Amino acid sequence: YIRLVPLSAASALTRRPIGHVRDNITTRKFLQSLLEELVAVANAEGQKFTDREVSDGMDFYDGMPEEFKPSMLEDVGRGNRLELPWLSSRVCELGQLHAIATPANWAANWGLCLQVDGMRCTCTARRQLQSPLVDPAHHLV
Repeated sequence: YIRLVPLSAASALTRRPIGHVRDNITTRKFLQSLLEELVAVANAEGQKFTDREVSDGMDFYDGMPEEFKPSMLEDVGRGNRLELPWLSSRVCELGQLHAIATPANWAANWGLCLQVDGMRCTCTARRQLQSPLVDPAHHLV
């Protein structure tokens, strides 16, 4: 889970396999930020991840085949339902619970939320997370 969430979010949002994401300086930082946020949230939940988890995770991504596509990227391409509610959306929820900022996971959540139900988007009927940047009337603050 600790390496799946960043991999899935970054690849699905950019619509690119891991090699493209990790080899670009901007998207690599995004991938790393997703991982850093998840480690912080996991530790707040009682896990015992060390500072090495982020560097080990980045080494893991560096060792993956360049054209590797996580299932969520495949699902985006096929118009299937996404695992987003159990991945980046859950990191956002737990971040709010523990008062931990998770801006990279929010970016993934915002960028993919309209596709969470695939081609049958019913996002208006779904329970929506309360964004820290949007007030209850849905105005940017």
